[in-house]
Amino acid sequence: MNSKGFVIAIDGPAASGKGTITKMLTTSLKGVNIYTGGMYRALALKCLREKVSFEDKEGIIKLLENVNISLGVEDNLSEVAKIYLDGEDVTEEIKTPQVGIGAGKVVLISQVRAEMVKRQFKIAEKLVREGKVVIFDGQDTALIYPDAKLKIFLIASQKARAIRRQKQYEKAGLKKSEEEMFLEIKDRDERDWNRDLRPLSKDPVGDGYFLIDSTNLDENKTFRVIIDELKKKRVIYD
Repeated sequence: MNSKGFVIAIDGPAASGKGTITKMLTTSLKGVNIYTGGMYRALALKCLREKVSFEDKEGIIKLLENVNISLGVEDNLSEVAKIYLDGEDVTEEIKTPQVGIGAGKVVLISQVRAEMVKRQFKIAEKLVREGKVVIFDGQDTALIYPDAKLKIFLIASQKARAIRRQKQYEKAGLKKSEEEMFLEIKDRDERDWNRDLRPLSKDPVGDGYFLIDSTNLDENKTFRVIIDELKKKRVIYD
């Protein structure tokens, strides 16, 4: 049985398993997944469509002011919330590498991050008031909802994450070598942990996260560790 109306926040570096574990938790707890990274990806897609350079900070901020990025959560419970851009379902379109690269750049703009955090908090507050279980997946999750019942920080070795990302690309019909993926993950880590604006936590435990190293854990074992912790905290019950 679940304690209705609460938030779980899942953070961690790229390809650490956040998306997969979030899907499993969302289904198991009959909750709603707010994929925060998807909102940044939607903005990046808008930039590509409007031909606004990812280096044009002012242009991106102006674009965000007039764009409608929403989540299909009301009729999409127990699944990952769909991402809508100006009313269009772009859930699949935002998964391309080009959009991902753009999202990694727009997220570095402080005004964009502040506005997105504000929007994401409002979405979560509404759902929690309705008694829903909300699972946040992405960076800044603990900042968006600091009173989350459980804040999880997933990590794994760069090699393990490179292999996982390579498999994701293969499923999408894209081919990249393990070496290419390793260098991509290494570069992403360098940016995420050392950026000036809200870098990834270098001390997750000290920052209040429940730390899980999934390097040698498959998704089912990682899922069980989280469920056991939720029960230990009396957030959910048998």
